Amino acid sequence: MKKLFLALACVLLVAGMTGCGKKNLDVSRSTVYVDKNGKVTSVDIADFNESYYSEDELNSYIEELVSDYTSSYGETVKVTEVSVDEETSVAKVVMTYDDASDYVQLNGLVLYEGTVGDAKDAGYSFEADYYDVSGTEAVEESYSPADEDLVVVSKGGSDVMVDGTIKYVSVLDGASLVLSDSKDTVGYDGEDISEKTMIVIYKR
Repeated sequence: MKKLFLALACVLLVAGMTGCGKKNLDVSRSTVYVDKNGKVTSVDIADFNESYYSEDELNSYIEELVSDYTSSYGETVKVTEVSVDEETSVAKVVMTYDDASDYVQLNGLVLYEGTVGDAKDAGYSFEADYYDVSGTEAVEESYSPADEDLVVVSKGGSDVMVDGTIKYVSVLDGASLVLSDSKDTVGYDGEDISEKTMIVIYKR
C-alpha cells in the first residue's frame, strides 16, 4: 500500500493490532500476509514526522478511501488499525481483504496467490533467477517452479508473509534479501524495490 501513503502525503500537504490466523503481525516493515484461505492482511508503515501531518487526517483519509471502495465492491475490505507512534513518528495502517483481488483493486499494485500453474494461466511468467532459502544460507541456483507449487507474486515493495515455509525467492538485482528466521516472511532492501516483482515459492 505504498501507493496509499504516497497519496496520503499529497493529501496532507494540501490540507492495538488485531490478529489474523496464527501469524504474529507485529512487524516493523511494511508487510503483506496471505493466509491459507487466501485472505490478505496488509501492514503499511511510513514515516510521519512532518509538523503538518495529522493523525486525525490520516484516519479520515483511510475511512473515506475504504468507504468509497466498499460502496462499489461490497464489504470486502476492513481497517483494523490506524495509529501513529508519537515517540518514533511512524504511522501504521493495518487492513484486511477478502482476497488478493481486493488488495489489487484498492491499491493498484500486483499481488497474486495460488499455484504456479494457475498463475501461468493468468499470464504470469516464472523465467527468473532464484534463491534457494531452504538451508542456513540463501543460495542462488537454477530452478524452475512446478505447476503444483504454491506461489505469491508481489510488486509494491512490501515484505511477503505466507502461511507456510518459503522455499525459493526470485533474485532482484542490486537488492539485499531479508528473510525471517522462521522462513515465512521475505523482502528486499535496495533502490526501486517497489518497481520490481518478487516471486515467492512456498510450501504448507
